Amino acid sequence: MQFPLIICCGMFMAMLTDSIGEYTFVPAKLEDAGFKHDGNETTETPIFSSTTPQDSPDERNKSENLYGFRVTGVVFKNYQELPWDVGYEIKTTPKFKNLSVQLCHSVQTAFSQNKTLETAWTKCELLRTKRGSIIATIQVCLDKNLLDQQQVQFNPTRTLTTIKTLLDNFPRAPLANIPYFGVVTCVEGNGSRSSFSIWVSILPTIPMVVAQYLTNH
Repeated sequence: MQFPLIICCGMFMAMLTDSIGEYTFVPAKLEDAGFKHDGNETTETPIFSSTTPQDSPDERNKSENLYGFRVTGVVFKNYQELPWDVGYEIKTTPKFKNLSVQLCHSVQTAFSQNKTLETAWTKCELLRTKRGSIIATIQVCLDKNLLDQQQVQFNPTRTLTTIKTLLDNFPRAPLANIPYFGVVTCVEGNGSRSSFSIWVSILPTIPMVVAQYLTNH
């Protein structure tokens, strides 16, 4: 049985930092189903669809050569939480589409500090948002062939920790006037055979965000 490895904000990040490597990534095949714990029950939830709506052989082959993960967090802009607008909730609105493009651009910029991630970046899209302030979830796909060419050594814990560390560092000097994840609450990968999930409270990260904001003002 396969479980996604989930690394969320909090006090365990310091324990995991020592194992971070620049060239460590976790494969997450699109056709695999992930499992998430919901209370006392375990539900099966696919991370990505294995095929496109056209379901052509070329598209199926392309999807099989991708690794994927999700990022969830609070959206900021210019060191402040992005105000809520109902347009961010509806996928067909210009606001939702623009937020998708801009969030993905910020994440890709954060990945520029890691050459392997930067090279393997393939596509990104906003999956959903919810109010409170704006909590968004995006999915990012990396090209499997490019990762294989670089002979990366896959390690689920170090992979997701590396990704989260890059995203945690980005708010120190974000892009001006572009939305970004000011607080990353969860980074979730699929395809690991690890039989555990790590959940940590977001609360310890809030004082760091406040201190960062005060430092820049």
